[in-house]
Amino acid sequence: MNLELLFSIAPYRWSAIVTAIFCGAIVGLERQLRGKPVGIRTSALIVLGTYVFITSSMLVAVDITDPSRIIGQVITGIGFLGAGVMLSKDGSVIGVTSAATIWDF
Repeated sequence: MNLELLFSIAPYRWSAIVTAIFCGAIVGLERQLRGKPVGIRTSALIVLGTYVFITSSMLVAVDITDPSRIIGQVITGIGFLGAGVMLSKDGSVIGVTSAATIWDF
């Protein structure tokens, strides 16, 4: 069996997947070292998920639908994750910078 065929995940590229995880991990490492709630795994998974959905939307755009509909749902989902990070504690809101970090991706 051809190894290239075995590890093929078209239309996705391994280099882009590794880059997405790496970039998310760098931001997450900085956050984790400061003791913030959004760490390495969360950041890496958000960036990886965004890459997969955006690439999938571009693939589907050719055949089925408008890619902006999928991209709009990605934006909504990231906003939902950011809202879930913010908490109210003793009358003050905490986690706003973590929500902004999630939105930056």
